[in-house]
Amino acid sequence: MIFLFISGIGFLMMGIYIRLGGFKAFFLATGIPILMPRALQNIFISLGVIQLLFLLIGIFVPDIEMRQKLLIWVICPSFILSLLLAVWPPRWLRPQWLNYLEDEYGTVMWKLLDEARKDVPNWSRRVRTQAGLEEWAEETRKMLGYPPHPGQIERQAKKMK
Repeated sequence: MIFLFISGIGFLMMGIYIRLGGFKAFFLATGIPILMPRALQNIFISLGVIQLLFLLIGIFVPDIEMRQKLLIWVICPSFILSLLLAVWPPRWLRPQWLNYLEDEYGTVMWKLLDEARKDVPNWSRRVRTQAGLEEWAEETRKMLGYPPHPGQIERQAKKMK
């Protein structure tokens, strides 16, 4: 019971921390897609909730038959949903900084992240703040020779007015 509580809270807190912008280097990992940290971070919150549900069911549901029904009709679908979130994360689940890169740089974002993989510690230091992320992304885009993304052109045009 204590393990479920500690691990459930741990997964929940880790998922919230990543969603708020912590561990940006997770998104630079490569490998088997479902096992990549970038996919796993999407399910940390739901795994924490599932473990806490296990705990609550164990404490407050004395009837074994009811526990089995809850496992089949609540826990199993929740686990399947977690796996789907790992493969196809919705926009609202992704960290804000990642949405920013996608909005401002479109598909060039993946080339920027490829460039960041070359020096992860330096990249992690530079992108701790939104201003640092914007500065790094713009420098890297120019260095790679990509034209500005339409969203970026629109933003620059508004600044000039």
